[in-house]
Amino acid sequence: MKKIYVKDIYLNSLESITNECFMLISIETLQDRNGNNYIKLVIGDKTGKIDAKIWNDKFNNISIESLKTGTIISVTGKIETFKNIKQVNISSIENINTYDITEYIQSSIYPITTLTKILTDKINSIKDAKIKDVIMRTLNHEKIKGKFEYWPAASNVHHNFRSGLLQHIVEMLEMLDGIIKYYPNVNLDIIIAGIILHDIGKLEELNSDIQTEYTIKGKVIGHVVLGALIFYDVAKDILDEETFTHILHIIISHHGSLEFGSPVVPLTLEAYIVSKLDDISSKLRMVDKFITLTPPNAYFSETCKWLNNTQLWNGKLESKTTIHNKEHNKISQSLSLHSIDANNSEPIIKQNNTDSIYTDTENGVTKSFNPSLFDTD
Repeated sequence: MKKIYVKDIYLNSLESITNECFMLISIETLQDRNGNNYIKLVIGDKTGKIDAKIWNDKFNNISIESLKTGTIISVTGKIETFKNIKQVNISSIENINTYDITEYIQSSIYPITTLTKILTDKINSIKDAKIKDVIMRTLNHEKIKGKFEYWPAASNVHHNFRSGLLQHIVEMLEMLDGIIKYYPNVNLDIIIAGIILHDIGKLEELNSDIQTEYTIKGKVIGHVVLGALIFYDVAKDILDEETFTHILHIIISHHGSLEFGSPVVPLTLEAYIVSKLDDISSKLRMVDKFITLTPPNAYFSETCKWLNNTQLWNGKLESKTTIHNKEHNKISQSLSLHSIDANNSEPIIKQNNTDSIYTDTENGVTKSFNPSLFDTD
């Protein structure tokens, strides 16, 4: 029976794990700065994912060739922090054949039926019959049908769990309800279509809803272009040229800038709305994930490299008791550096920074004292 989950590793001060089971999500061989090979893994369960390493001094303990993504492995190793990010340094691995697969698949916390109903209601609200037809044809496309409800939105960044793409789209659709009344002149049908279709290329970019990895097409083409190709294939003979071009523009511009992978920037209000809702949904989901995985005794999260290497704050301040205890410990540690003069039984503080030391000579004995140690301001 599984006892320790990824979330437990993040939230608790565990120093090690022994024979704990996780899904092997990804594996690659890299080199350290000294040119030695090591194995980088991503392991996970229904509560999240965490990086793991097999250093070359452990290679003899582990059958590297037997490690396959998508399998369940029993892991023993130390929990360490590198650059403010927790990881597991593995000492041994065993393959596991008997397990409950639901323990190892991270899924949306919202029922698929609930998310699907919200999506269906939005599609039914579209007034333009041709736009509605294109959306339904796209969701029933041979590359999409049967996968759309379960696909993740990413492998690592945001909504990287089962049904994550559907949840991401529904979040954007419901955020839209809160702002659309302030922009009465926009084409709501086109915005809804843009939201539903903007990430449709991820069904080809990513290869599974269980162990999410990039496909070859995902790596060499990317979901923006793949989505544009799917939309072109479905809509080119259905929509008028103006509507077709506008929705296509939303798909290829939704990343918002050239540096983030869009071949063009948003040039219409509808495109800006879709791009900004996409950005809000993705970033808020990242913030929520990192803060949720912050231990209760910590004030800041691990470093999030996707948010400019930010350490997110949990909104709490140190209590007066905590601050007092820290100051008390500081003074106690400083006093432990004292030595006692044999003749006077007077404490002498050993300090290297003589600029901050008050020195007095009495009876031939030099006593050093640093007033800043007792400064309470």
